[in-house]
Amino acid sequence: PLIPALLIPYITERIQAVIYFPGNLGSLFLKKALGGKFPFLALVEANSIPYGCRLDTNAPEKIHVSVLTPSMLYSGDPEISSELSNILCELTPEMKLDGSPLSVFLSNPNPLFHTLPCLMNAGRIEFSKGEFFMYNEGVTPAVSLALHAKDQERIKLLEAVAGHGLKWDELRGHVIIDKKETDLEFLDCGKAGKFKGPNMFTHRYITEDTKAGLVSWERIGQKYNVPTPIISAEITLISAALGINFRELGKARADLI
Repeated sequence: PLIPALLIPYITERIQAVIYFPGNLGSLFLKKALGGKFPFLALVEANSIPYGCRLDTNAPEKIHVSVLTPSMLYSGDPEISSELSNILCELTPEMKLDGSPLSVFLSNPNPLFHTLPCLMNAGRIEFSKGEFFMYNEGVTPAVSLALHAKDQERIKLLEAVAGHGLKWDELRGHVIIDKKETDLEFLDCGKAGKFKGPNMFTHRYITEDTKAGLVSWERIGQKYNVPTPIISAEITLISAALGINFRELGKARADLI
């Protein structure tokens, strides 16, 4: 969704929590909008969503859920962590509640894994007319090497900010293979799920994850003096390919950092 987050309110004896899936600094937007009001409101972000799904093209009213995410990283105030744990364990059986908004944001796998394979397969995306399986055919050895180099920039950003962050091999999900629930890394989940797409270069994998992800990742690097040449090059090339200034589109979000 283009909305920065899905809001789910939960009420306990002391607090009301608003949970954002996935974490793209939505809590900072709301915090700014509230201006310090409602101190009982706990703003929580998650690095991913509890499931991965696609619409059934033959029956658009049906949704096929192919990936589950039982382990996620949340941000939250340590002073109310026990109450938040009681809330969040209902959504995520294996959760971590020691992230900050920035460390959760940098642990969102979408800006890491979506944009670069799309950029490096732009011709295939535009030529295939929808018959492109990014995870299965788009992450070649060369693309994988580039992704790992990009991830090193992300890890350095995580080291610069407060809060626990997730490494590559911690970005995982569960898929059903041969009637058994199997734990896999993010890219392998996409392969097992056989997700089709993107079908055009204006797909949300490119536009949303550049505007709402990479631009702010670059800003974190600027704030903490961490070079991000690969991330910055992605933004520049995607902006040129689409004729859109993504740094300008993502400025409002980046300014919250």
